Amino acid sequence: MERIMMDTSIVDTQLWDQAQWKAVVFGADGTNPPLLGLAFKNREAAEQIFREWRGMFGQVDSREEIRVSIIEGEIPGEAPGYTVHINGKLEEQLKRNGFHAHDAAGAQLVMAGRFQRMQAANGSRNLELFKHEFARLGRYFLVPVILDDQDKLELLVELAIGKCEVLLRQANEIPENDLDYGVIRG
Repeated sequence: MERIMMDTSIVDTQLWDQAQWKAVVFGADGTNPPLLGLAFKNREAAEQIFREWRGMFGQVDSREEIRVSIIEGEIPGEAPGYTVHINGKLEEQLKRNGFHAHDAAGAQLVMAGRFQRMQAANGSRNLELFKHEFARLGRYFLVPVILDDQDKLELLVELAIGKCEVLLRQANEIPENDLDYGVIRG
């Protein structure tokens, strides 16, 4: 039987390298859904990532094809903080490519993702506020943010993607066969 290789990636690694993802930004105003911002150095590449995603998934990622994990807890060899992991949801990416889960049995899957380890400033409650507002409203916006050379932030809200799912996880509860395990192993 011929071995099938499937590329199920939603992360274009070359484009993400150009975009230079540097940070995660949270925002909430108490009325609207909170923001989870991915802060990039390169505007053009960041805009292209989100334009392509909006073309594939729409202004609202109703099938939750963009998999977002926020992993808290101690990771061996890392400073205290949290990790944000961006990847595709495997089941949805298989469907998008015309396959079913049983088609993937024995196949080699290519699934590129990206992650960013963040160290919260002393006393920062931004992540806690995001989690509170997400729990209250059940949705959020994933938005590109531009980080300039003076560390000023510009939110590109016109490219935001509405989402209703974020995986809030503890590092010590992630099993070895889990997609998030690769970002926490020591």
